[in-house]
Order: sequence, then C-alpha cells, then structure tokens
Amino acid sequence: MKHIRTALPFVLTLLLAACGGNGQTPTPPAPPVEQPVPPVVTPPVTPAPPVTPPTEPPAPPSIPYYGEWAWSFTLNEGCCNEEGRYSIVQVRDVDPAGSGFGFYQTCYQGDCYDSLEGGAIMGPGEDNTLTITLFQVDSAGDFVAIYEATDDDGGLTKDEQGRDVFEGDGQYFDPNYDDGDERGTFKAILTDFPVAFPPAQ
Repeated sequence: MKHIRTALPFVLTLLLAACGGNGQTPTPPAPPVEQPVPPVVTPPVTPAPPVTPPTEPPAPPSIPYYGEWAWSFTLNEGCCNEEGRYSIVQVRDVDPAGSGFGFYQTCYQGDCYDSLEGGAIMGPGEDNTLTITLFQVDSAGDFVAIYEATDDDGGLTKDEQGRDVFEGDGQYFDPNYDDGDERGTFKAILTDFPVAFPPAQ
C-alpha cells in the first residue's frame, strides 16, 4: 500500500498534463496563409491606323483624242451638209495603232438618230496625217465606212475659244449606192460636253 500511495500522485500528475490540467487553454493552430493571386496582364492592343481616303480619284488611262466631238461634213458644192457628234472613249491599238475609238451619231438641229449611228476611229494616218473614220457594221460584222477624212497637217489646231479642231478633206459613202461617194470638207471640234454615250460594240 505504501508503494501505491507513493505512485498515485505521480500518475495523477501525468493524467492532468495529458488533459491540460495545468489550467491553460491550448493555443489553436494558425490558419493557413492565403497566397495572393497575381493579376492577369493583358498586352496592350495597338489600334490600326485610320484609313485615309484618297483626295483625288486615280487618273484615267491616256486615251488619244478623248472626249465628245461635234462634227460636220459640207459638200464641195456647198449645197448641203451633214452634222452630228462622236465620242472617243477607248484606245484602239490596231488599224491604225494608237487611235481613239468610240461611237458616232448623225444629228439634225440637235436631234440625233439611232438609225444613223455607228463607230468612230480617230488617229494617225499615212504620211504623218490625222484621219477620222465614221463607220457602220454590216450583217457580216465588217466595218463599212460612211465618212472618211484626212487632215494633212497631221495634228489638231485651236479655234478662237481654245478648243481642239480637226479639219480636212473628206468623203461620204452612201451605203445604198456603190458609186455614191461625195467629196467635201469634214470638220470636228472638241466640245465641253461630257461624254454622253458608250463606244460602239
């Protein structure tokens, strides 16, 4: 019994120590430290430069004798004449090369006739001349000349208003008669009017 009494206080001391019997509240564990989330870095977006519209339209291709012309054909006898208009709107590289190509009409006092129309070719001729041919297309697709004219000076002159002028000897070929050609003077003046109709097809 002596040994049991001696050991009892020691056992109680161990039990109290295991159960926190020293009178102090145990310290709770520290909460985990949250690591800061690094911010998402978005690379800067460089805006596209603004599109600046052109200040001037692109220059059209060079077309010889481009524009709308008023023409007249006066017979050598001076009794009568024909007149009309033609527009040069395309480049023609054959027959003759470097010519302007377009469309013509015969007009009377400002009224133009669809039945008297066709194509127009204006360009260099033989021996440094300048030629004009107004033609129609027959049922076989061939060009049939109605008016032909040649300016022996080889170039255009200017009138009092500074407009380009073509003037030379010409011929009229009546498509209804094989020998119906008439000689006269052909004159054409470049007008200030815009081109009003497309080239002949």
